[in-house]
Amino acid sequence: MKLMDFKIFVIFAISLMAFYSCAKDVTEDDEAAQRRVLQAYLAVNHYDDIEPISDGLYVIENTPGKGAKVADSCFVYVRYSVRYLSGIYASTTYDSVAKQLGSYKNINFYGDYVWAIGDGTTTAPLESIVKTMNVGGKTTSVVAPWITSTTSGNSQYTVTTSSESENQLYDIEVTDMVLDINQHQIDMLEKFSAENYGGVDSLSKGFYCVKTYDSGVTDTIPNEKSLSIWYIGRYLDGKIFDTNIADTAKRYHIYDSSSSYASLSVTYNTDPEEIVSGSSVVLGFAKAITSPDITFGDKCEAFFDSENGYGASGKISGGKGVPGYYPMFFEIWIEKDE
Repeated sequence: MKLMDFKIFVIFAISLMAFYSCAKDVTEDDEAAQRRVLQAYLAVNHYDDIEPISDGLYVIENTPGKGAKVADSCFVYVRYSVRYLSGIYASTTYDSVAKQLGSYKNINFYGDYVWAIGDGTTTAPLESIVKTMNVGGKTTSVVAPWITSTTSGNSQYTVTTSSESENQLYDIEVTDMVLDINQHQIDMLEKFSAENYGGVDSLSKGFYCVKTYDSGVTDTIPNEKSLSIWYIGRYLDGKIFDTNIADTAKRYHIYDSSSSYASLSVTYNTDPEEIVSGSSVVLGFAKAITSPDITFGDKCEAFFDSENGYGASGKISGGKGVPGYYPMFFEIWIEKDE
């Protein structure tokens, strides 16, 4: 190591020690300390000659993609990891990274998230980064805390939480880009239907349902009837994200001892919108149990787009759940009326 590089390294190390020694006293408004840490990091890693995209935002490594360039009014599929300057991971959407870190959980979602570009739901720093990219490209960027002090209305797009006060590294990969996310989901569902159900037609826009077991019961379900329902929720790739069946949860290593694994109670109504308003189920689930010929004791499998599911925002908590703009399918069994 050259003498000058060694001196810079020492300065950077001292800056980090000073910062972390009083970490409890650091707030989001303490820009001066973070600016010193950031400049020391850029200098010791020889990134100090890189021009920032904006104040506190640097693309320090870039692997160009061969696909189309990201632009406004599009939807990009991305994978990313977030690290502190020390190298410690804050989060990742890569299952391979999670396994290496020992943080992998079978119930968590790993894969591509969908970011809408240009409609205000993705935070400005993330938009600025991905707009420098092409599909298939990868970047590593430094994101300073003073440009991420406000959070997006959609938590899955938030660069950093409001309690975060450190510079962070974002490793972002753009895997795909579409202009019409709704049509893209329809195309995915049509392909899923053809591959798994012989190409059944949708019962309504973005919604498909197939009866897989006939109980022989001919009675229709009356309005206001309380139903007991068992279900398995999956992504289109087959991975389970939710179930109320204990044996299934144990089989797929997603069992949670704090969950009750009891049947889901739903008050029936011929109008699926009424079911949604009075329960925790999504519209596609409600449409499934009100589909033609579905009654007590029957089983069905329903698959549908995000407009019938968790919408643009998705439902992700602690790494578990369904991201925004994601289609899904449910295996549903309605208990017989005793």
